[in-house]
Amino acid sequence: MKFFLLFVVAIAVALASPERKEEVVTTQDDVELGGYSFAYETRDGQAREERGEMKDIGTEDEVMYVRGTYSFVGDDGQTYTVSYIADENGFKPSAPHIPKN
Repeated sequence: MKFFLLFVVAIAVALASPERKEEVVTTQDDVELGGYSFAYETRDGQAREERGEMKDIGTEDEVMYVRGTYSFVGDDGQTYTVSYIADENGFKPSAPHIPKN
């Protein structure tokens, strides 16, 4: 549960950071016991959406399961989108432009 609270605080700090020069045009967030979700979009084409949920709460196998996407406009003008999952097995991004092993 400590990891969950630290994770939510880290997200809040990152979103509220004064160094962010992008203008946020839409935002949404929801924090509940055992989970959270948030989304935002900036005027320059960046977007992020994420949902986290605690699994096996109160056991030795307790883990935060996170699923989300983020998008950005590359130097070539194309919009790139990455989907990801993060869980007890680590961070697993997926996108057509990411090289496969």
